[in-house]
Amino acid sequence: MTQSDSAWADAMYEELLAEAMSEQPDIDYAQLRAAFTRTDAYDPYGSTLADLIAQAREATARGDHEAAVTSAAALVAAAFPCLESQFWASETYAAAGDPARAAHHADIFFRLYKGAMAAGDGSSMDRAITVLSVGEEYLILSAVRRLDVEGQHLEEAGGHSYDCMDVRDPETGAATQVYFNIDSLLAVLHRKEMT
Repeated sequence: MTQSDSAWADAMYEELLAEAMSEQPDIDYAQLRAAFTRTDAYDPYGSTLADLIAQAREATARGDHEAAVTSAAALVAAAFPCLESQFWASETYAAAGDPARAAHHADIFFRLYKGAMAAGDGSSMDRAITVLSVGEEYLILSAVRRLDVEGQHLEEAGGHSYDCMDVRDPETGAATQVYFNIDSLLAVLHRKEMT
């Protein structure tokens, strides 16, 4: 990506982010998520997101809600369109006794989740859920769908790459597969190889 491409991508993302933060009802969260993947801030393999999540969870566990909320705010600022950011911000604010902020981030999480599912429910490659990180895959499967992961493998078709997750419903015992489109994750690796 050239410097001008990067500047354009950052400007496009910032415009969509401003719309999302102003809570405009017609924001396209799938487009917001896609725009984020073209910015320099998008790094699904970096440690920033994981570190901030860990800090928020650790501070919450020890009852230091002020530090937890600070970490949650930094998490959202670093990666607003990532499901993990909004999920953990909601959890952190709930634990800190701020149900209004918790509900706000839960609402954004579900809007982003719907954006991730714009192509489908994950029941096939054609209906794969678009994720921004591997962490989103596990969050969707465990926290949203309440499924146990039993295996994972990569599949490629039609110029796209998919994580195929073998899952089981712990209540019914039913086994199935859920597909995630991971093109944006692999594009980051490709860009790094080119530099």
